[in-house]
Amino acid sequence: MTAIVIFASTFVAVFALGFQSLNVNQGHYRAAALTSFAIGGGNLMILKMVPDGDIAAMSAYLIAGPLAIVASMWVHRRTLGKKFFQPQHPQQRSIKLTSPNSSSRSPASAARAKRPSNPSSRPPVMSSRQNCRKAAKPSCPASAS
Repeated sequence: MTAIVIFASTFVAVFALGFQSLNVNQGHYRAAALTSFAIGGGNLMILKMVPDGDIAAMSAYLIAGPLAIVASMWVHRRTLGKKFFQPQHPQQRSIKLTSPNSSSRSPASAARAKRPSNPSSRPPVMSSRQNCRKAAKPSCPASAS
């Protein structure tokens, strides 16, 4: 009897933990708050029963976890997750595909096309100290050279 109670309480606790995680990630505030009671109840029963448990009770504890988490994912997807999880078939997605030789370029790709391809033709990069010396800015720190 102890093993059955431990299995059930572990199943409830892990199921509620998984369900609550999905609720939090998808912004279901009330459902996340309500699952906290199930988590607490399951954990209280686990803490009460496990210290007196034997090998069957420990096995029930270990088996209930994986079953519960998969069950919570399955149930959540078919209940609360339905509102947010609606996978599209790949052919239904509207993605604009253009060829590499297309005349309609995005501003970013047009800017990349204007950049010089030869790194030696780019202006040299100067350090901030070199920039200060070159510009003779009054805001630059005095350097002892």
